[in-house]
Amino acid sequence: MKKPWIGFVVIAWLWAMPTLAMDFKVVFEDAAGVGFNSTEPFAGHGANRASTLGEARRNVLFRAIDMVRSQVHGDGIIVWRVRFNERAGYLAVTLGPAFQEFTSALSPEQNVAKFPFEHGRHYPGPLMLALTSLDSSYADDSGEDATTNFSAYGAYYGYDTNAPTHSFIAVVMHELVHVLGFTDIKCLGNCIPAPVSKPTHFSKYVFGEAKPVDGMSLAELNALYLSRDKLWFTGSAHTQQAAKTLLSGGHTNGSLHLHAEAPYDGQNGSHFAPQMFPAQLMYSAGANTTDFGMAAYVLCDIGWCAGKGEVQDLVVSVATNPMLSNEPSLLSATLENASDYAMTKPELLLQLPASVQLSGLAQGCALEAMSASQQQLRCQLDSLGARQKHRFDATLRAAKGSYALYGRASIKSYAVDPIGMNNIVDVTLSVTDPVPLTVNLGADVEAVAGTDVRLTAQLAGGSGSYQLQWQQTAGPTVSLTQQSNSISFVAPEVSSTTKLTFKVTASDGRQSQTAEVTVTVTPKAKPVEPQPTPPPTPTPPPAPTPPPAPAPQPSPPVQPASSGGAGHGMVWLLLLAVWRNRRRWR
Repeated sequence: MKKPWIGFVVIAWLWAMPTLAMDFKVVFEDAAGVGFNSTEPFAGHGANRASTLGEARRNVLFRAIDMVRSQVHGDGIIVWRVRFNERAGYLAVTLGPAFQEFTSALSPEQNVAKFPFEHGRHYPGPLMLALTSLDSSYADDSGEDATTNFSAYGAYYGYDTNAPTHSFIAVVMHELVHVLGFTDIKCLGNCIPAPVSKPTHFSKYVFGEAKPVDGMSLAELNALYLSRDKLWFTGSAHTQQAAKTLLSGGHTNGSLHLHAEAPYDGQNGSHFAPQMFPAQLMYSAGANTTDFGMAAYVLCDIGWCAGKGEVQDLVVSVATNPMLSNEPSLLSATLENASDYAMTKPELLLQLPASVQLSGLAQGCALEAMSASQQQLRCQLDSLGARQKHRFDATLRAAKGSYALYGRASIKSYAVDPIGMNNIVDVTLSVTDPVPLTVNLGADVEAVAGTDVRLTAQLAGGSGSYQLQWQQTAGPTVSLTQQSNSISFVAPEVSSTTKLTFKVTASDGRQSQTAEVTVTVTPKAKPVEPQPTPPPTPTPPPAPTPPPAPAPQPSPPVQPASSGGAGHGMVWLLLLAVWRNRRRWR
């Protein structure tokens, strides 16, 4: 893989299985403190929570291997040596895989009619191993099926591809597809010691337009492998139809364009052309993706479908209920066939700590011990129809704590799965102590006879799923109507203040609590007889206005009084007599 696209030995075995399956033996060849053994602090990328850079790189490598093991099927062990070794201009360079020529030295029982091998044609070791169970690797680690040198250009170490350029997991997936045999035995141009070309599992499907490359002279091959759009991979009818359906560029009538650019290097012929669209994992300059894309169809054609399988997409999902300490909880795992072909022998493997108890296993599931601390749940189906789903259930029980649940789904027959990311299960189970259940009916209630009364239970804690039982414990019996977490009734007729008591019992299946409330009912008030309204008092007519008083007349002059003490009285009598005579005169 080329950019900008893309003695210390540690041996790692992945997922040692009780039964045969394709496995990887990874040999880390970096010196202490560098590459895959780097002790540089690591802050975490995505779901990769490693503490050192070396650990983060190893985590990504193992995740990519697990994805690939879920996408292709075979028995045996692939030895892969890896190290960080900067190669100018490249994200990674893979030497290999090692090839083996098929000859009569292979007995008929080793061929077992799994695949129509051709005498004289060369096949990569991992593919030979998968199809014949003939191990061409080195059990003592003195050799390898392939060696890959990685660079630090792909510096994002999450398990996803959320990087602005290249995620390391995309680089690793690209190189693993080469290890599986997406490559050829050709060394053209100024090859040292001399140019070479041999018929292989891959070259069988490669054409210079309509002419097969097998049998071409080195001069013809040199010209063809620099011809840009004239070097094609023409696979099965299935592959050609997929190209027409899935690609909007980079194919001619379903024949896939291969990389053929000047100047010649080892990438020519072993990668897709950059004109192919959508972007492909197996570009020479790579794409930031983990999906096989059209490489799934190439792998199927060159042998990983054993000449009879299909490209099929298996999807796994896992769901759990909230888990409480030492209480049973449901685990549901679903396998989905997202393709248009029925698949044979889909399988789910889930690893979890031995301290987690499993029971009530669904049919087709079995629990296997892996070590003193780990166990494995294996669930299998004979077949799964096109676009169908199947669910496996089990019951979990564990003490308070966090538990890692990790696994993968795969097709245990000769099919190629184009998407490995949706085959992986990576879940953390959090087990907590039960939250205390509480129930409250609130303050006591007052009501008048004949009116509607509603009582509501306020619930909290527990599992969140409640059952309520209501009971009247005192007072005149009333008819209760229950709705959800409330009851209602009509306050009874009473002749004096009366108390009614009610109790509710709440349960979540694990805990139960009760609460009580008192309803005080008062009699209805007696009706008051209405009094007649007296007629209005008539308003008396207004009194007549008296005539105005006459203006006062001047008093007659007063005569000098004679002597004697009674003079004044005489004067007033005379004045009165004059006044009367005056009125009479008027």
